[in-house]
Order: sequence, then structure tokens, then C-alpha cells
Amino acid sequence: MADTTRISPVPISGGENLSADPATQATTLVANTSIGPAGENSQRAGLVDTVVTGLGTSPVIGSWPWLGYLVLVTADRKVWALSEGAPTTAVALSDATAATQLPGTARPVFSEDGLPRLVIAGGGAPLQWTGAGLCSPLVTSGHTPAATHIAYLGDRLLANDLSNPTQWYWSDPFDAAHGSWPDLNFDTADASPDPIVGVYSTIREAYVFGEKSLQVYSVGSDPLNPFDFAVAQAIGCAAPYSPVNADGAWLWLDDRRRIVLSDGRQLEDISADLAKVLRGFSTVSDCWSFREDIEQQTYYVFRFPTAGREFVYDTPEKMWMERDYYADTGRVPLPYQSHAYWPAFGSHYFGSTTTGAVYKWDTDTRTDLGQPLVMERVTGWLDHGSNARKRSVRVRARLRRGTGTPTTEELFEVRVADDGGPWGEWEQVPLGVSGENEQIADAYIGGVFRQRRYNFRYSGTAGTALLAVEDHLQDLDS
Repeated sequence: MADTTRISPVPISGGENLSADPATQATTLVANTSIGPAGENSQRAGLVDTVVTGLGTSPVIGSWPWLGYLVLVTADRKVWALSEGAPTTAVALSDATAATQLPGTARPVFSEDGLPRLVIAGGGAPLQWTGAGLCSPLVTSGHTPAATHIAYLGDRLLANDLSNPTQWYWSDPFDAAHGSWPDLNFDTADASPDPIVGVYSTIREAYVFGEKSLQVYSVGSDPLNPFDFAVAQAIGCAAPYSPVNADGAWLWLDDRRRIVLSDGRQLEDISADLAKVLRGFSTVSDCWSFREDIEQQTYYVFRFPTAGREFVYDTPEKMWMERDYYADTGRVPLPYQSHAYWPAFGSHYFGSTTTGAVYKWDTDTRTDLGQPLVMERVTGWLDHGSNARKRSVRVRARLRRGTGTPTTEELFEVRVADDGGPWGEWEQVPLGVSGENEQIADAYIGGVFRQRRYNFRYSGTAGTALLAVEDHLQDLDS
């Protein structure tokens, strides 16, 4: 009798679509996954503790690489530095006096002025560090802005002012130390009367984000009025720390709860697949973002602390994924609240949400602070080309085993749901010994169905990649 089994692929190369109807074929979860150029799924880098000493217990809420240092700000508003020569030993740049600590209560924002000076804003008077000794106040004369944001453009530092929410200010260009901020050195973002929530810059333009507008300024020729209005868009910013530079343009969470890409002229909504979820969050104003260049990937990461979600935009593939952390109580947000890429070590550094610990990504580690790193994918409802009934003979996965040394038996896990029903039990397929070889993992789940949903999971430490999945089917009478 002829074998009537046919092979139907299960797609594993796409990202999440959380806006589609749950009864469609849209993928609903891609977690802790790095998708390679051929569509292969592997675990993201693991989170490890760098074991920094001398920092104390106050959590790191902001960080920035500068000259030979990684400069840190902790929740008690003190400033610290790690040096390239001693990257795990913190040196205090603040003492017990208020003048050496960051004023305000807002999230730290950093800027460089092209001189040996790093400037930090945090909702009060800007602070500076010149690379030696302790931090000190930046502004010595004129108007002192209560700045949540600070940037640099055209030989001037730029800042907003919480006390004058529709105005933005700049330092005196003839003062190389940027300590003088004349009272008349300001402009009103009057294309729209909404309050300014953040001031950012590229190498050629200032971007003034308002609650309901974006106004862009270029460097002009008048030294007394040095910035020329260039263009405005009626698109606001719902989260002041969400803008992230995307090679000269900006990605941010706008006032319609979209993540958009714009240079101030063109606009692209890149978050259609997340729209339903983003608009369902109770709070989005605390969203913050960062860019992550790691291995062959460029990601833009958006964290929503109150909502407890983290979304990752895969730039080459233009798709979204998620990240989380495995805890005994279930999957929770990763335990960090600040990010900086330190080029000297080619690593991404993070501040703990609860302690003075400094973490980093390690591409050779497949755990998060010793906890399982759970790579998971949930497909939509697939009919494999026909709504007729079909019987599953087996679900076959092709994997590439890594070179890590497992501490326990490695398992690849599969479960399915058929025809709108609940999930079945997990089928655990042993993966055997590590090695750079391809391996077939067969899950004999069986079942007769018209539509099927698949859930794949791997949390081993050997660095195994999921290359392809297929269901071996026999068609039945409709």
C-alpha cells in the first residue's frame, strides 16, 4: 500500500502579530529568540553579573560610555565610574555634598560637548564631570534650566526646562565650558502650544518632542538666534525616554501609542503588529528604549516597566519579538532598568532593578543570572493548505546542536492545540550529546484535526538552534 503521508512545513521564521484575531494564522509569541538570516531560531544572549565592587546597594538607573569610562548614576543620585583598566571596580564621582550629586528625580540623560566634559540632566540643574575629581554643577551664570533632557548641537548644549515647559534653552557658544546660559538664549516651540517632553539632537538637527508635536530645528547663521525652524509634525511623544536614534532618524512611542520612525519629514508606523497591546496598556509614559547591535543583528528595544513587557524590533526582518525572565512564579520582566553599550568591551551593560549590580549580555551564556533562558514560539492556527481533516503522524524538528556543556539532560519540548481546543501535554524529546551536528527531533503527538496550533520551547545550555519544523500528515475524508 502506498504511503499517503505528506510533509507540511510549520513556519518558524516570522515575528509576533499581537493585533490579529487569535483565530488566524498569526504567530502570537516569539520570546527570547534570535532569528538568523536563514530563519533559524536560537536563544538570545544570556544575562550575567559583572560582579562590580565599590558601588553600594543603590540600583543603577542610568549609564553612558565616555572616554575610557562607563559612567553610572544610581537611584540615590550619586555618580560613579568604571574604567577600562578596572571595569569591575566603581569609583565615586559624588560625595555627601549635594553639589556633586544629580539634582532632580527624573531618569538620567547624558550628553557630550566635544571637550573633556560629560553633562547629565535628571530633572534639575545639569551636572558635569570633566574626567577627573568629582562632579560639579554645569551652569554658573544666567538661566539654570530644570532639565530632564540635554543634547549638543552647533557648539551649544541644549536643554528643556520643567519650569518653562514650552521653551528650550542653549548655552553661550562663546563659553567653551558651557557654564553660561544667558537669560535670552531660548526659543519657544510655538508651532504647537503643547509642553516639551524631551530635547534630542543628531549631528545636524535638534528634535524638540512635545506631547502632541515634533518640531525640528537646524543650525543657522545668526549667533544670537542660532537655530532655524525647519519642519514640524503633528505627532507627539507619549514617553519622554522612548526616542532612540536610528541612524539619523528617530524611533519613539507617539501620542497615538504607535512606535514610529521619522526624521521629522517622513513617517512610518512600525508597530501595527503590536497596536492592540500597546493601546491596552494602562501606563506607557515610563517606556524607555535603546539600540542593540549584537552579533549579526540590530535591534531596537522598547521596555514598558509598568506593563511588564519588553518588545524587540528586528531591523533587517522588520518584525517584533519579546523578552522576559524565568522566575519560580513564572515569566516576568528582565531585572534591569538602564542600558549602555561599552565599545571598549563590545558588550551591552545593564543596571539591576533592585540592587547595585551591573549586568551584561554574554553571547556564550544560555542562562539569565543562573536561571533558565526559555526560548519559545507559539504559532497561529495552521490548516496546512486544506480545511479538511488530517491525521498527524509526527511533528519533526530539525535542530543544530551547540557546543555548550549541559548540566542536565537537554530536551526540546512540543505541544499542540487542535481545532480551537486547549493545549495538550508537552511532548519532551531528548536531544542527547552536544556537538556541532544537525539532529532530528520527532514528537509523536498524533491527533486528527482541521487546524492546529504549535508551541515550541527550549531552555537548555548547549546553544541549540531550531532550523526547521514540519508536520507529517495523512489527509482524511472531509
